[in-house]
Amino acid sequence: MYDKPQIKPHFNPHIIEEDKAVFLISEQSHYVLQGELYFQLVPLLNGKYTVDQIIDILEGQASIAEIYYALTLMENKGYITEANTDLPHDQLAFWSSLGMEPGAVAEKLQNNPVAVLSLGKDQNGPLESILTNGINPYKPSPSNLRRCKACDRAGR
Repeated sequence: MYDKPQIKPHFNPHIIEEDKAVFLISEQSHYVLQGELYFQLVPLLNGKYTVDQIIDILEGQASIAEIYYALTLMENKGYITEANTDLPHDQLAFWSSLGMEPGAVAEKLQNNPVAVLSLGKDQNGPLESILTNGINPYKPSPSNLRRCKACDRAGR
């Protein structure tokens, strides 16, 4: 169980009051959560509240067992994740849509440097800025770059 659960960043939740339903919509899929508990629970799954705080907020509206059951179902179905503020929301949504846990991605990006080397006249600025947004870039020096045979043949 997550400490501060949130709806996975690639989902866009839509709450339908009349039907007491929540639609979780992403570019690849959509899901419907029906029932009063989901209607009350989903707005609290924003990464700001701990599970204990959610239980306190919903006191008198749902039992502790019902809340844990709903959270466990949502976790098992892949609708929620642990809140993460290490990366911008758009990056969290991208990695989440690929099935990656945002916390693990942030750690891997910090611990695995990335180098961008432009071949020929292509500029690497735009790609490098995307890769270095929030991660630790690796700046290669000419002495530690391995040349590729194709580059040597092309005279680059």
